[in-house]
Amino acid sequence: MIDVMIALPAAGGLPILLFMHRMQKMGLPFDRGKAAALAAIGHGSITLGIVVFLILQILIVTAVVGGIVLYYHWKYRGIYSSDKEIAEVMEGIKELPYTLITRRLIFKHILMETIRHITAEAQARKKRQGII
Repeated sequence: MIDVMIALPAAGGLPILLFMHRMQKMGLPFDRGKAAALAAIGHGSITLGIVVFLILQILIVTAVVGGIVLYYHWKYRGIYSSDKEIAEVMEGIKELPYTLITRRLIFKHILMETIRHITAEAQARKKRQGII
């Protein structure tokens, strides 16, 4: 739930700040100012302005979740030394206070990094032995 607590205020707050900034530039009162700001953001169309806000919110949520995944990538970047450490980390992901989607992304990312590391070690060992 921590990812939701971070992403939702950011996804709501940043577009509102952009909208308020545009409204101040318009200098029009109340609803006329809102319509003019939406039209300015949407390059002449109020509907396009609303679509821009929705896309911006989706991008912000994606950036927050991506940042969380990158944090765990950085945190567990050196766990390849033993199978026991890898298994403990993979089991520990289930206990993280995030939504199921974020936990799955973290699990998948760490698993893929572990597979890349094991494959690279195997190829290096084959090169040393002269098999490749």
